[in-house]
Amino acid sequence: MEPPSSPASASPCDEAGLYPHLVDAHCHIHEDLDFSPACWATLDRLQTRHLAVMGWRESNWDHLERLLESPWNGRQDALASPSTARPGHIGGQTALTAPTNDTDALAIHGRILPGFGLHPWATEPTVAQGPQGNRILCPPSSDPITPFVLPVDLQAVLDAMPWLGRLRRLLERYPEAIVGEIGLDRLAVDLSTQKLYDYPCQTLVFVRQWDLAIEYGRPVSVHCVKAADPLYKWVREKVQTYRRTLKQRKQRRPHPDGPAVREDEDLTDPVPVRVMMHSYSGSVDILRQILKLPGDYGRRFYFSFSATINARSPQTNARIAAVPLDRLLIETDVCDPAEVDHNMLTIARRMAQVKELPLDQMVKQLHLNSAEFFRVTDPMPA
Repeated sequence: MEPPSSPASASPCDEAGLYPHLVDAHCHIHEDLDFSPACWATLDRLQTRHLAVMGWRESNWDHLERLLESPWNGRQDALASPSTARPGHIGGQTALTAPTNDTDALAIHGRILPGFGLHPWATEPTVAQGPQGNRILCPPSSDPITPFVLPVDLQAVLDAMPWLGRLRRLLERYPEAIVGEIGLDRLAVDLSTQKLYDYPCQTLVFVRQWDLAIEYGRPVSVHCVKAADPLYKWVREKVQTYRRTLKQRKQRRPHPDGPAVREDEDLTDPVPVRVMMHSYSGSVDILRQILKLPGDYGRRFYFSFSATINARSPQTNARIAAVPLDRLLIETDVCDPAEVDHNMLTIARRMAQVKELPLDQMVKQLHLNSAEFFRVTDPMPA
């Protein structure tokens, strides 16, 4: 008699049938593409259905655009009308106009779910090239930068930089694009200087891109290394301040017997519509605190895991176990398209084992989660 299969087991044939359901929530397959015949042949062999490709530095945004516009991607630009490309404002939270039907959503996306942003490793060289970049990189000792505090004058400096104007144009050109990869990194060392990347500078660029995602109603993909605690505390303070101010304004009355007055038009929701903590490596405690943010804010956070980054950590299983089933995503974080399929199934198997689910059921749940996060609203493949 054959032993009973584990919840995550599947035959090779069964596993091959899972690829149409897979969505790589964070990768960089555009990074080293030379767009040669061999390159396209490699892409043609990819079985993973959708890939969220993150442009993490301005110098590779062109590569991502070229991949987006290629016949291989299958994006129908005509469906990205100007009305859907511009930011809107719904209930205090900016948002894109949703596609009118499932077919439009799939056609707009093609296979690539794009992200454009400035990674913490790319922050210093990019800011240094901008006008008055020294005000952020080398502020006077009498006026040091406070992490996460973006004064009006420094925001004006960032807004005048060419990269930020270009990022705006890309978000308007591609209504399906998210803001990413952005983030914070207090561990990585700049190989050119052998020093840690400038953390205060990172936080200012991060805050500006976070706010841009709110303005355009886009999700964000966040790189967060040794910074989950300060990020959580910053978000918590923003949420608490927003909710407190909103409550006070709702309760304000022009005179004792008059109706309540709402003055929330100038208040901005402090958190993007959805936030992915990419290849999450923070503590389980901070993860749980993020999920407990008041109102619907905790539900806006998704946690993604990869075989390439998370498999080495003994805490990975505990982190996966702590995330609600409907807030999990999987990714590869790889540059080589040939590495995507294997890595996707590897992390899917591990997640299924932790959640004690059959692999096919886990993959289908992950597809639904990805559809919600990226608004890929096409029906599940048969």
